[in-house]
Amino acid sequence: MAVDLGSAVYGDTPSATVLFDGADELNEVKSDYGYFDAAINSMRVTITPKAGLQPGTYTDTLYVHTENGAVHFITVTLTVTPKPEEPQQEADAALSGVLAAITGTNPFSDVPGGAYYNAAVRWAVKNGIASGTDAKHFSPDAACTCGQIVTFLYRANA
Repeated sequence: MAVDLGSAVYGDTPSATVLFDGADELNEVKSDYGYFDAAINSMRVTITPKAGLQPGTYTDTLYVHTENGAVHFITVTLTVTPKPEEPQQEADAALSGVLAAITGTNPFSDVPGGAYYNAAVRWAVKNGIASGTDAKHFSPDAACTCGQIVTFLYRANA
């Protein structure tokens, strides 16, 4: 199983929740490199990056053990980008987010890699149907206006 937490600006902490079906009770989580924290709640594992990860790409394997000794593997990936401090850096960060969306990666800090709508958001951005509320946020829980819905339908049909 793989979880892509996408891209986050330094200091942001995106998370993903993985639900295990039909597995024996989850018992503990261990990791290869310790880049991520994983909390077990019943049959759910919530994954968050460790505080203070410097800019770069982090890949880690989490080993989820069940009470009967079975082991499930979760590969987790996160790209941390520097926090922009100047207008040019903000423009570069925005361009980076747009390029990430075009290539199919997730530039939005509010769209977790494990979210059921992650692939749909990347598809909509890649195909020019939606662009997010800004370079770093998609606002997936915000209500759509009638105008936005008409725009989405128009772009999808063009």
